[in-house]
Amino acid sequence: MSLARDVELGLVAGEGAAVDADGTLLVRASVSGTVSALMVDQGAYAGSGGVIATIDRTGSLFATASFILSPRDFARIEDGASVDLRLPDGREITGTIADLSVSTIEGAAHVDVRVDSDALVESDPTGLMRPGTPLEATMHLRDDGVLAGVSDALDDLARRVGL
Repeated sequence: MSLARDVELGLVAGEGAAVDADGTLLVRASVSGTVSALMVDQGAYAGSGGVIATIDRTGSLFATASFILSPRDFARIEDGASVDLRLPDGREITGTIADLSVSTIEGAAHVDVRVDSDALVESDPTGLMRPGTPLEATMHLRDDGVLAGVSDALDDLARRVGL
């Protein structure tokens, strides 16, 4: 009742908001998507300017993966590198690296990547493609050729002996 009165007085307003006859406030989201979290329980007070719900925007699914690489392997990551994602049911989809961040810990590159793929769709009938689904990721690095390992080992040896 007080909500209906506040709306009538103009104290509560919102684009796309309406109060039903039973006093329920209907708020329309500004984007298409799926509600992934509710921050206010039914019948509870929602404060002014507070977050009521979190919406995962339609078409915004992506995967995140973490890798630990040697500095040499980190240098083999190419822009837009391909990543194979394996779903819990064994299906594989392919994506590309959209963004990455790296930190060095004990000489190793700890790399976190964001993988985008058109195959990640929320309308998947199995329900496996939604936020929080565990995945296995395989990142494809630049192929430096069959002699790359031998050449790298000789370079490392030359550096150690001071050449």
